[in-house]
Amino acid sequence: MQKNPSPPLPCETEVNKYLEKWDTLENYSLQEKTLDKLFFSLSPHNTAIDDILIKTSCLNDFYSTNVFSIFTVAKHILSIKDFDERLNSGDLSLVSEIANVPDLGRSFYSFASKYCSHHRPLFFPIFDSYVEKTLFFFIHKKSIHHLGEVGKGEFGKHIRNYETFVDVIFTFRTAYGLEKYSIKEIDQYLWLLGKEYFSKKYEKKIAKCLMAWKGRMKIYSYKNNIYDAVDAVIEHGVAAIEGTKTQAIEYGNRIIKCLEPYSDIAPSIGYQNVSNNGYLYYVWDLNKHQIGSQKLKDIVNHIDDVNAK
Repeated sequence: MQKNPSPPLPCETEVNKYLEKWDTLENYSLQEKTLDKLFFSLSPHNTAIDDILIKTSCLNDFYSTNVFSIFTVAKHILSIKDFDERLNSGDLSLVSEIANVPDLGRSFYSFASKYCSHHRPLFFPIFDSYVEKTLFFFIHKKSIHHLGEVGKGEFGKHIRNYETFVDVIFTFRTAYGLEKYSIKEIDQYLWLLGKEYFSKKYEKKIAKCLMAWKGRMKIYSYKNNIYDAVDAVIEHGVAAIEGTKTQAIEYGNRIIKCLEPYSDIAPSIGYQNVSNNGYLYYVWDLNKHQIGSQKLKDIVNHIDDVNAK
């Protein structure tokens, strides 16, 4: 029997299930205990470079955060004025300050949230791609936040402001009646659920279903830039045009029989003229969101590869 790819709605039973699962995953739970010992007992302060360096190194290794110059990041943290005082007071602006390392020219947003969270887990939720995808799904499911009206790309941009991200986390917790759980527990639940439902393995299931009707559907990209075209269609709400929506549903109902195991996500084929000489076809659900996070370019390439054989 195929697994239902749509995550169950959050409730105490679901959260407890994933928290119990977390405790059984030895690598994750032991890594967390090790980091707790390091951040809470051995090196709780950020006034000496050696303390900061060992914490940043362990965090980068355990979480694979791809910080390519740990010493530079450690020096940057050391240079932040009143760091420990701001950390203890729950100053959320610390995350963006840590993330933007002048000498490296890029943002280490996820790493910065993890660094603060491991000092103060009840105040600083962790940002992660799995958490982002899971939040997007549930925020839109109930329209519990003003960001529930924007597309996935726009949502991602907004929650890369840490204060906004924290607001979304707290709104999510309240809206689904999960106030009894700490922010750390909500972190663990969202991450594990996201890893299960929004990983590459999950996306491949969707792609496999799409391939079942590869011969009946053509996908074109405008100037070989299908990413931008899809983002523009989704973010600007073009798919919501009633004529497009009606035709998409009628067309989709005729050909998506192969997606019946996934009927809970109500798939349809949507289309929008994105140029004078071609149509962009994309998959969308009843909430006008791209199914999963599968990039259509991968599907296009896959279809082309199969057709070439």
